Amino acid sequence: GGFASFAGTFTGIIIPVYQCLFGILIVIMVFHVPESLGAVILFYMNFLGRGLTFLFLGCLSLVGPGPYELKLAVAVITLIVAFLYIILWVLQKLNVLPCGLPPPFLQSDQEQSDNDTASNKPNNETENDAGGAAPTTPNDADAENPAPQEDNVR
Repeated sequence: GGFASFAGTFTGIIIPVYQCLFGILIVIMVFHVPESLGAVILFYMNFLGRGLTFLFLGCLSLVGPGPYELKLAVAVITLIVAFLYIILWVLQKLNVLPCGLPPPFLQSDQEQSDNDTASNKPNNETENDAGGAAPTTPNDADAENPAPQEDNVR
């Protein structure tokens, strides 16, 4: 049989179906990641998560049904990709690699146009890089929240 040969056992059916579904999903996510799916699988949106996913799939291909030589070849290629993603994650954490994963192919134009519109905003309208509110100065905080006045009533 071929690589996705379905043996008569439970694992002989489940593992090839699982590998085919994940393979199709990974190929689709190279081109477009729906927002609802991206929110659920945040682990896949960075180098480490992607590396661990490929590591799992590479190991899983070794135990599935099919000819040993083909399983070994697919596993070796998948494991090489997995370790490359993990190495990229380490380089990113050491600040050797200054960027993260690029967006999917069909969403890269959309993200580029979002960045262009953000860069055209005046300085007081740009978003904070840290993702939170801009810090206030002590004078601003005092003006917004005056100290409570104590009444000296005897």
